[in-house]
Amino acid sequence: MPPLALAPGAALVFADFFTGTCNLPAAAATAVQEQGLLTYNDCKDLTDKDVTGICDKARSPGGLIARGGRGAQANQLVVDRGVKVGFIQEKNLRQARFFIFRHHRIQRDFDPDNVTLEQMRNYWNSRFDLEKEGSKSDSTSDDIKPLKKEEDVRTTLETLDNVLLNKHGAGGSPLAYVTRKDVALPESPTLPGEDDPGVGLPTLQEELIRRTRHEGAHYVADNQAVWNIICGFTHGDPAWNWVSAHSRSRDGRAAYLDLKKHYLGSSFVAKTISDATANLKNMFYNGARSKNFSFEIFCGKLNKAFTDLLDNGQEHTEMMKVHTLLEAIQDPLMEQAKLMVLSDNKLMNNYTETIASLKVALNSYSNKLKSTSHRNISVLNTGGGGGGRGGFKGGCGRGRGRGRVEEVAEVAEVAAGAVAVHSIQTIQPRAYEMQNGLHCYLRKKRRLRKLATRKEVSMPWTLTRGRTTTTRCF
Repeated sequence: MPPLALAPGAALVFADFFTGTCNLPAAAATAVQEQGLLTYNDCKDLTDKDVTGICDKARSPGGLIARGGRGAQANQLVVDRGVKVGFIQEKNLRQARFFIFRHHRIQRDFDPDNVTLEQMRNYWNSRFDLEKEGSKSDSTSDDIKPLKKEEDVRTTLETLDNVLLNKHGAGGSPLAYVTRKDVALPESPTLPGEDDPGVGLPTLQEELIRRTRHEGAHYVADNQAVWNIICGFTHGDPAWNWVSAHSRSRDGRAAYLDLKKHYLGSSFVAKTISDATANLKNMFYNGARSKNFSFEIFCGKLNKAFTDLLDNGQEHTEMMKVHTLLEAIQDPLMEQAKLMVLSDNKLMNNYTETIASLKVALNSYSNKLKSTSHRNISVLNTGGGGGGRGGFKGGCGRGRGRGRVEEVAEVAEVAAGAVAVHSIQTIQPRAYEMQNGLHCYLRKKRRLRKLATRKEVSMPWTLTRGRTTTTRCF
């Protein structure tokens, strides 16, 4: 974008802007212009400190001037005391400088006839949240892990985009403006499908990212800052092969585009779609039998597959997601909850609410099983003697018994709180630590199933060693 063009008499127009919009006295506006601030283009390269210096000079320009007036002393030389520039007037001038500077940076025309003091104050009040001034980009540390595996590409690039969004460049714009997709402005003829949403829209930060110019000293510094970030997590790893060509020029934008082109190109998209589709077909949840695959992990992986497909143009409707979720759940305890979902049209069209409902149902079933098992609580009894056969509580055992544990099963009927047969079928082998430090493993499922089927009651197992007798009920 060329510099702000001004018609002849621009200095007069600028003086009107000073006296009208900025509320400067005519003498102060003249003093400011006498220091070289004649056009809008003179403001865009100034800093806030420069404007403060100009006001100080207007108040105390130094040198000697004629006293003036009448009489013989009219031509006498005296110290030039300058003009009065109040604090609010100086602040208005600083706000005007910042407003012009920002409009130049986002490539918008500055129309003094349509600028109000309120608009300038709004931008001024948000300057600390959006931008900073200087000649160097933000050099704070970046928490981006080295890109070593191809499976981590998407996560790494998403982290990179987040870092660029939150780091400010030399001119104050977020570094994400360097890597934006289109360099041309929305109103450009080369982008007929995009329209300019207006000044400060949709947000001030998004406007900076979409419109900050890709030229000048600030862009050069910001482009190199992006290169330093990319170099930090690719150097020495396979990804370096795809960005090393830009190491000499330190072109961060080109390195970013090449990285995305290689890892997120057509071949990567095809692989992502294939992997996500396969995961949806092969993933299932079977309840307690999956010790290291909880329902939360299952839902997370399922949602990731849907997200990968959505990012690559393969969208699933809410009902399709719910059907896939229900088909992948093979836990017998969840059958009733699945039937409730199928009968609820609202849940069938809301994937997130369905997951929440199933989590509540699963938690309720789990609590019921826990309460049932607690009724048949383990009893720990200590007695005298007995290390071998016949070593029940209070007895004196004989024969074998040293160095091994002998398990003696006793069947006892439990009137209330008996464990259901289908629950016993899902019991997994668990280790119980005895008081003497040894471990006793449960009987095989097949034997438990036979005993439970025959007696239809819970099975209390008495494990004896030494003087310790432990009774466990299932």
